[in-house]
Amino acid sequence: MNGLVLAAGRGNRLTPITCYVPKPLLPVSGRRILDMVIDYLSVVCENIFVVTGYLGDMIERYLKKRYPGVKVLKVNRVDPGNLSSLLVAEDVLRGEDLIIANADHIFPHKVWDHFPERKGPIEIACHRKETREILEDEMKVKVDNAKLQEMEKTLRIYNGAYTGLAYVSREVSSKFWERSKEAHSKLGPSGRVEDVFNDMAKEGDVRVVWIDNVVFFEVDTIEDLKRIWYGGEAGHL
Repeated sequence: MNGLVLAAGRGNRLTPITCYVPKPLLPVSGRRILDMVIDYLSVVCENIFVVTGYLGDMIERYLKKRYPGVKVLKVNRVDPGNLSSLLVAEDVLRGEDLIIANADHIFPHKVWDHFPERKGPIEIACHRKETREILEDEMKVKVDNAKLQEMEKTLRIYNGAYTGLAYVSREVSSKFWERSKEAHSKLGPSGRVEDVFNDMAKEGDVRVVWIDNVVFFEVDTIEDLKRIWYGGEAGHL
């Protein structure tokens, strides 16, 4: 299994902190956010790739010193969408089983007790709306019989929210990368990985796995950092 960490973003909602330090290197309970991401991915991934962009030299130096086995891929231009970051990994990951993770989403090891189930060519980890509050800015999912119908932040009718963790099997790897390139060509800098999932969901390729009893943290804002720093929530990880 290969792990791909998308870590190229600017972290604008954490300005001014991220003017000087990229979000993946911000401290959480004595570790960096990126430490915690690599920690949980290492449980199931033999190889881990990190895509850098904004302040990427800082991330690369950190990884070289602390995790010399982690491979760095660089995106030349940081787009508002993350599809360009994904595509720099095609040459090394096409044809392989793949876990896609965001550099600001932190999971405990027990997530692997529930995900992936390997019952579908592509699987995305989600929380049902009945199990916790779904925030306005979260990526919402509409699901029918475990199959993704649509995912978008603006959905008004939805079953839950995407947690930012996805599995792409080698069986659909070529199709996934081709659809990713098509989406990037069509949508340009704003293209997202979620757009590819929406496209492939039309053919029934995307299965939702509910991980309701797995706590995860997304670090997007100053309030998120305060909650983790001072609220002790990182102790659950």
